Amino acid sequence: MGTATALIPVKTLRLAKQRLASTLSVEQRATLMFELFRHVIATVYASQVFDRVCVVSADPQILSHAQSLGASIYDEGCAQGHNQAATLAAQHELQQGATAILTLCADLPLITPTDLLHLLQISHETPLVLAPGNDGTTTNALFIRPPLLIPYLFGAHSLQRYQQYASTAQIPSTLYHSAGLSFDLDTPADLAYYYSRSISS
Repeated sequence: MGTATALIPVKTLRLAKQRLASTLSVEQRATLMFELFRHVIATVYASQVFDRVCVVSADPQILSHAQSLGASIYDEGCAQGHNQAATLAAQHELQQGATAILTLCADLPLITPTDLLHLLQISHETPLVLAPGNDGTTTNALFIRPPLLIPYLFGAHSLQRYQQYASTAQIPSTLYHSAGLSFDLDTPADLAYYYSRSISS
């Protein structure tokens, strides 16, 4: 079966959620991002399907919380962006014996353990599983077996770029759609939807 790592890259809190600047202050955005991250990492642990959890960030609060839960941490430091930081962390996890890595966005307020369990079940049939965001261009979760079989390509239109790379390299891939993995909180409309769900639930 091998060992699986959940890898969670997280932006510096005060720099996160820039598209909510018209709605929330810097402090409010930082608080929101921290709460989103806390939910995601708690869900990862609750799923009980990962041998290791690794958090990549340059934010001391994020790294401290992750470490308090028993996660390994990787200080983004001087890495040139999230893709390079995630690559360096994945290389470290590979050295620690990881045979598969699920890289997961930190801003998924609706994610559940069931989402992760289903994704891992699908991963037994294909080396690459992509969980798209609601807009159909972003990638909210990326499962790779073995680690670094495909390079990190997060950013604009990442889903299409991952699919193109996989096609060119003849790597079988599968799309996994779920409400918990598709909804990432980025815009004022997303925030309003999230708050409306919170009030009604």
